[in-house]
Amino acid sequence: DYTVSGAVETEVGKYTITINSVPGSNYSGKTELSWSITPKGVVPYNVDGKPTYNGQLQGPIFSNLPDGATIVYTDVNGKPLTADEIKKKAQATNVDDKDITVYFEISAPGYTSVKGNVELAIQPKEITVEWGKTDFFYNGKEQKPNATAVGTVAGDSVPVTVTANELSINVRSKTNNWIWSNIR
Repeated sequence: DYTVSGAVETEVGKYTITINSVPGSNYSGKTELSWSITPKGVVPYNVDGKPTYNGQLQGPIFSNLPDGATIVYTDVNGKPLTADEIKKKAQATNVDDKDITVYFEISAPGYTSVKGNVELAIQPKEITVEWGKTDFFYNGKEQKPNATAVGTVAGDSVPVTVTANELSINVRSKTNNWIWSNIR
């Protein structure tokens, strides 16, 4: 005839379970057991501070986070940033947006929180040239193939001009958001 106090626990913490004899029973005694559930360790994560240009405001890319993980962007002293501060201090749009150190804290159930930082540097998006007609019959006039930039972000303008014996690519942008591949 004993009573047991304490509950089945699932969260990280220190706990006590107590067993007492019931008054008036044939037995007497009391025992306590302290026990704990410890964290699995520091929250595991991967972070990539080099997202590819997409014309949108973007921040670091986090992956391999445990279920229920929460990322809080902070200042250098660990103070959480407001939504407006995140846009200015933890995100970028263009390749020319430089010198951005993003500070963060990640927490997840059953893990010890971790603080970290990453240098944010938007990477140029690779685009290609698509050629139009390339075979011509002699007609005594200047003839040349047409070329079109392919893979650009909606709203961006990347004019391509073909002249007699050369390809001239005029990128109308001061942001260095493009790199070219397979130009032949």
